[in-house]
Amino acid sequence: MDRRRALTQGKAGVPPRRRPPSGRTGETPVLHKRGFTLIELLVVIAIVSLLVSILLPSLSKARDIAKRVVCLTNVRQIGISIHLYSQDNDGWGMGAYRGDAHQVQYGGGEPVYLGTLMIAGNIPMPPDVLYCPNSQFAPAWRTPRWSKTATEEQSWTNKNGACCSYTTNPNIASWTPGSPDGYATTRNKLEKLSPSLAIVSDWHGYVSTNATYGNCPRNHGLDYYNYIRVDSAASAFLDNDLDIFAGVETNKSTGQRFELISK
Repeated sequence: MDRRRALTQGKAGVPPRRRPPSGRTGETPVLHKRGFTLIELLVVIAIVSLLVSILLPSLSKARDIAKRVVCLTNVRQIGISIHLYSQDNDGWGMGAYRGDAHQVQYGGGEPVYLGTLMIAGNIPMPPDVLYCPNSQFAPAWRTPRWSKTATEEQSWTNKNGACCSYTTNPNIASWTPGSPDGYATTRNKLEKLSPSLAIVSDWHGYVSTNATYGNCPRNHGLDYYNYIRVDSAASAFLDNDLDIFAGVETNKSTGQRFELISK
C-alpha cells in the first residue's frame, strides 16, 4: 500500500505528470482561428465608406472656415501696418499706386501699393501676411503665381512685377508715377476718408476673358471677401449678388469696386 502511494506521488512528493488531454505526449494543442468571410469584409468596407462620405464634407468645410479665419487675421494685420505707415508719412496709408491693385512691385522694380509698406519696414520680410492661405492666384511669397514659373520672391528680387493675394484701394495712396492720375480727386489721407471705406480686401480677380487669369478662382469663391476699413474694422463681405464679379466684368475701377464693399 505504501509502495503504491509512493509510486503514485513520485519522487520527493512531486505530483506525477498528467497525460495531455488529447494527441501525443508533449504536443501543444493547436488553436484554429476563423477568418472573416467575404460578406463580412464587404460589410465592413461599406460601413467605412459610408462614414467617410459623411465626414469628408464636414472636414472640408471646417478646413475652409479655418483658412478664412487666417485670411481675416492677415487683413487685420495689414490694416495695422497701414496705420503705422500713415503715422510716419503725413497720414497717407501707402506710397505710390500704379498698375493692378494686387501688385507689390511694378515692372522695373518700383514698389507700389502694399509693396511701399514692405520697403518702409511696416510689413516684415518675408511678407507672408500678404498671402491668403486659400489663394490660387498668388499662394505664397515663395510659390509661383497662377500659370507662372517664377515665385513672387524671385520676381521681386529680379525687379519684375510681383503680386500678393489681396487688392488695395488706390484712394489711400499718396501719389502715382503713372499718367494720368485716375484718383487725383478722390485719394486722400486716412483721416479725411470715410471711416467705413474698405481699403484692403481679398483679390477681386480678372475679367473672365483674360487669357492668363480669367479662369483663376478667387480666394474664397465669387461671393466671399474678407476686408478691412479705414477705421480698422475687419469683416467679411458676403457678395450674394456677385457685385464684385460684375464690377470686374464691366471694367469698374478698383475704387468703385471698393465702394460696393463699403455699402
